[in-house]
Amino acid sequence: TLPKVETMKPAPLSPYACSKAAGELYGCAFQHTYGLEYVGLRYFNVFGPRQDPTSQYAAVIPKFVTAYLRDEAEKQTGAPCLFFSGALGGMMTPDVQDHAFAEAEFMGKKLAQKGLEALQTVDDRPLAANDDQPSAVRGQELSIKKKEITPRLTNPLYKLAFWLKLLPDVRAKGRVTSEVNLIKIGPFGFAQDQGLWLATVPGEMLPKLGLALKAQMRAAGAGVAGIIGLANDELGYILPAEDFKYPWNPFNPGAHYEETNSIGKEIGPRVIEALKSLL
Repeated sequence: TLPKVETMKPAPLSPYACSKAAGELYGCAFQHTYGLEYVGLRYFNVFGPRQDPTSQYAAVIPKFVTAYLRDEAEKQTGAPCLFFSGALGGMMTPDVQDHAFAEAEFMGKKLAQKGLEALQTVDDRPLAANDDQPSAVRGQELSIKKKEITPRLTNPLYKLAFWLKLLPDVRAKGRVTSEVNLIKIGPFGFAQDQGLWLATVPGEMLPKLGLALKAQMRAAGAGVAGIIGLANDELGYILPAEDFKYPWNPFNPGAHYEETNSIGKEIGPRVIEALKSLL
C-alpha cells in the first residue's frame, strides 16, 4: 500500500525488519520507564552524494538511474551496455530538480544520450601496440606507463587495525608501496585527435585534485582525459595536502570524514607528482 504513513501498524516480514521494530519498542519501553524521549526514523531509499549505485547496499533510486541509462543505450544500439562509475562520480552530484523517480529516469536517459553522441565520433580501427611502423599502418596506438609511489601511512585508525590484526600490516618502514599508471589510447601526433588518456590512482580522489589532474592531462596533449580510481590498490581517499586536517576525534570527524579513511597527508602529493612525471 502506498503511500506509507506513520500511523500504519508495523508488520515486519524479515529478521532485519524485526530488529528495526524491536529498536522502536525499546525506545517506547525506556520512555515509559525512565521518561527518556526518543525519535525513531524509518528511512526509505535514502540516497545522496558518494553513494555507489553498484554497491549491494545502494538504494533503489541510484540503481534506477543506472538501469535507465543501460536500457536507453541498448535500445538505440542493439548491443549490451556495461556501466561503471566514474572516479569522481561519487564526489560530484548533479543539480537535480527533485529527488524523485521521474528525475532518476531523466538523468539516466540524459547520460545515455551523451554516451551515444560520443560513440558517433569513435574511430573503429583496431588497436596496435606502439612500434616503429608509421601511424597510418599501425592504426590506433596503445601505451601504458607506470610509476611506483611509497607514501607514508600516518592514519592512527589504520595503525590500530594493524596492531589488533584486523588488517594485514603492509607497511615497510612506515610506508606503503603502490603505483600509478598512464594509459594512452588513440592516434597520437595529430593536434585534432590526441586520443584518450587515462590515469589510474590507488584510491578515491577528491574533485579538487581530480579536476586539476584532468586539466593537466589535456594541457599535455590528451584529447579526452579520464581517471580510474581504486586501481591496483585501495588506499582510501586522496586529498590535497593543503586541505588535509585529521580530526581530534576520528569517531566524530565532522567535516573531515575523508581524512579518517585516508592513509595520510602524503598520498595526494605523491600521486600527483608521479603522474606529472609520466605526462
